[in-house]
Amino acid sequence: MRVSLDWLSDFVKLPSSLDALTETLLRAGIEVEAVHSISPKVSGVIVGEVLSVLPHPNADHLHVCRVSDGNEHHTVVCGAPNVAAGQKVAYAPIGAVVVAGEIVHREIRGQPSMGMLCALSELGIPTLGEGLWILDSARAEVGSPIGPLAERAAVFELGITPNRPDLLSHVGVAREISATQGGRLVQGAQRVSEYDVEASSRINVRVDVPSACRRYAVRVVDGVKVGPSPSWLIRRLEAAGQRSINNVVDATNYVMLELGQPLHAFDLNRLRAPAGGKLTLTVRYAVPGEQVPTLDGKVRTAHGEDLVIADGNGPVALAGVIGGAGSEVTNSTETVVIECACFDPKHVRRTAKRHGLRTESSYRFDRGTDEVGLLRALDRCAQLLVEIAGGRVGRGVVEAGSSERRLREVSLRPERVKHVLGVDMPVEAMIRLLEPIGFACTRHTQTQLTFEVPGFRPDVTREVDLIEEVARRFGYDNIPETLPDPSWGHVASQIMPGPPLEGLLRKQALASGYSETVTYGFHAPSDASMFSTHKSVRMSNPLGEEHSCMRTSLVPGLLHIAAYHARHGMDDLRLFEIGRSFFDVGNPLPRERRAFALLLQGKRYGEAWYCSANDVVTFYDLSGVVQDLLNTANVNGVVRLQPSDAQLGTHPGACATIRVDDISVGFVGQLHPALERHFALKGPTFVAELDLDAMEACGSKSPVYTALPKFPGVRRDVAVVAPKTLLSEDIRQFLLTHAGGKIEQGVVQDVQLFDVYEGKGVPEGMVSLAFSIYYRSNTRTLIDAEIARAFDDVLQGLQQTLGVTVRAG
Repeated sequence: MRVSLDWLSDFVKLPSSLDALTETLLRAGIEVEAVHSISPKVSGVIVGEVLSVLPHPNADHLHVCRVSDGNEHHTVVCGAPNVAAGQKVAYAPIGAVVVAGEIVHREIRGQPSMGMLCALSELGIPTLGEGLWILDSARAEVGSPIGPLAERAAVFELGITPNRPDLLSHVGVAREISATQGGRLVQGAQRVSEYDVEASSRINVRVDVPSACRRYAVRVVDGVKVGPSPSWLIRRLEAAGQRSINNVVDATNYVMLELGQPLHAFDLNRLRAPAGGKLTLTVRYAVPGEQVPTLDGKVRTAHGEDLVIADGNGPVALAGVIGGAGSEVTNSTETVVIECACFDPKHVRRTAKRHGLRTESSYRFDRGTDEVGLLRALDRCAQLLVEIAGGRVGRGVVEAGSSERRLREVSLRPERVKHVLGVDMPVEAMIRLLEPIGFACTRHTQTQLTFEVPGFRPDVTREVDLIEEVARRFGYDNIPETLPDPSWGHVASQIMPGPPLEGLLRKQALASGYSETVTYGFHAPSDASMFSTHKSVRMSNPLGEEHSCMRTSLVPGLLHIAAYHARHGMDDLRLFEIGRSFFDVGNPLPRERRAFALLLQGKRYGEAWYCSANDVVTFYDLSGVVQDLLNTANVNGVVRLQPSDAQLGTHPGACATIRVDDISVGFVGQLHPALERHFALKGPTFVAELDLDAMEACGSKSPVYTALPKFPGVRRDVAVVAPKTLLSEDIRQFLLTHAGGKIEQGVVQDVQLFDVYEGKGVPEGMVSLAFSIYYRSNTRTLIDAEIARAFDDVLQGLQQTLGVTVRAG
């Protein structure tokens, strides 16, 4: 958004310098991206007055001008087409410095030239137009330095966030400046001089889609003389980045840039009434396939969800986006219909995207416009046409749409402000902060305030929005820094929102050293098939092919992040994400699944000096974290990691399906080497994904308090030789269940695999597995004899039931 200081000064007293204005805007929360002012290399330029202009005797496009500097007269050759006697201009005499360099005496086609008459661009101020910078005679004193006037011509480029449509206008920016520096916004009432012909006798309007157009209004202006706009208006439009077209179109653009409300002008005599009926402009959906010739010289085929403005013959504009060529204002136009509307942002945004158009109007409509202030903009444009085009405004406004014009009210609790901002602020101070930016306090108690939200702030709908405005106006730098409440429960409730399962897993993953990421919910079709066989959901209106499918797995998003880090030399990563994946199941709506994904790669302990460079993470590092997550979630059932070669995207022989009893709840494995090469990852990468819906379906165990043990425990070790096809987990579970024999329930507290051996002494296709069994009773000291009997029984059971051989010794 480009704003002109000259234009802003109509509404607010500006700070004394450009630096001070920049600071004021920044304090208001408005990003200043660039400041275009007179170049520091420019010097010696003064205000000059053109006394006479004669044609150059030896050149058709040059003029010989007589210029006064306040003391003397000088001859200057000038090629600007807009130079004329009586003008005050920027004059660079001999010795002055402009962007092109120092001015020297020279002859141009045989005529001496004692200096240069300057355009804005020659002083370092960007402009779209050509020709001299014509100064305001009332403000420019002949012979005075051009600097102060050049500062008034400065242009600020502002970065406006999508939630602040009110700042897409000079009045909106001026309002923030006046509020920040405690000044007054000068904005007079609009007075329209009407004549006695009723506008409603010439035209009617109708809204067929009230959900897409809340209000639509027009005025009729007769007797306009289409031609060039005055120089002051052209100068302001160009400063704001708009080219001048003609005085009628310029008037609509001028009001849009001044008040933020887009308008459009139709030639009334080129609009068509239905046979035997009255001329009516109708806001409706397009008939699929309707042809709309637009102002950019193209003929566009309308979509059935495009909102159009139509006369008796068909569409004359794509509503909120671009006007139609068949009703545009031309040099022969005499009667103008000015349109002003409040269109639904979604409709305008989708229409603009479908047709590949991005106009100043659509840019404002898709952020929201001021329905209440709509007539002010319409009156401002009509009166401007009277002044610059000689028109006469018909009596009355013709409008249609919603008759409800009440402003939204939002309540604010001072106690909530204190809780969110950490600042104990009197209610009177909150009112003083909000009223200068348009929020009127309608009800006031010590426990609650009610504010009327101005129509130009559609982004403010909730209490927290008002709190944000209080913080912005109070100044973020003025909010004291305070430490959070040391109570972990208090902190956890704030930083880990969401359902309990997600909160538990997030807490455990963070405690394990993993960092949370948030990626897009859509990706490329190739990503959708990496880890899932489910059919992906195609986007009907994608940002591009790389974002055309809803994700079927969270893992590809983590891999893209890992690839980005790899390109920047970061290979030690521990990442997780909680989100949703989507599957096309043939119904109108896709099936959604909550998921938890992890990624692990790099060195186990980073760059620690005491660790080997070859000490990298393995499958078991990530599988251990996954088991910790499942333990934290208190999943009801026996958790097992079952080897699997069927999981897409993983390395054969280095992947396991995660099961709770017989229910699959996810997988953990090493990334397939082909995918490692595809993402240019260095070294092995391990990934896992949990299905949170499946985990919840398993149910959860309630944590049970157990007193600290009072009696000693006993450990027994057993080594078995088993086929490689037998899962070690099956042996472990058998020991957990049967190693206690007939001693008592729960006497076996833990069984762990502590050694795996293959090689000399172990037959081919077999493996030696060693387990520790830990016995403890909560009621007494166990006797060696009873442990020995139970241990012998379970060894026999192992051989008879599982077919393993117990190793001697």
